[in-house]
Amino acid sequence: MPARGSRHGSTVDLTFGEYLTHYFPPILALVPAAVMLWEPLISDAVLVRRGPAWAIAAVSLALSSLFFWIQTRALRFISIATNRTAESNYAYALNALADAGWNVVHKSRNRRIVCSVAGFPRTMRSWGERVELRFKGNLVLVNSICDPDRTPALTAWGRNRDNVRRVIQMFAGI
Repeated sequence: MPARGSRHGSTVDLTFGEYLTHYFPPILALVPAAVMLWEPLISDAVLVRRGPAWAIAAVSLALSSLFFWIQTRALRFISIATNRTAESNYAYALNALADAGWNVVHKSRNRRIVCSVAGFPRTMRSWGERVELRFKGNLVLVNSICDPDRTPALTAWGRNRDNVRRVIQMFAGI
């Protein structure tokens, strides 16, 4: 009997460029803090008179930390326990994903499937998502993130959660 999805320790593997795209919002949120903290070092400004600037820097650092935590958490897999082997889960997933209309962009026999789910202009809710499935014994690990090969995004407006739910529902029927 399949179990509901639970967080798993594994994370999505990204290239350096994909990491930059994925972490673009936290990096961008650091810019005001960097400017506010760097400016006194290169000028003769008196640090005591910089009240509002330091407040902006503190808010910027706090937002960047929050965004970093959100983006890092998004890389973790959800595990689905099944009563089937990795090979049969893999075969079932390939057929189910094709039926769902998801574009399989990469697959490693009985180990990994990466799909691309269309976004804008097909849907106005997101730029597109990357769904990854991994197969380990009777576990299916699933993750959905904003596609790092497209425009950087902090949110997919619920589409990543919907994608994971769809995969969980696929395996609930077997």
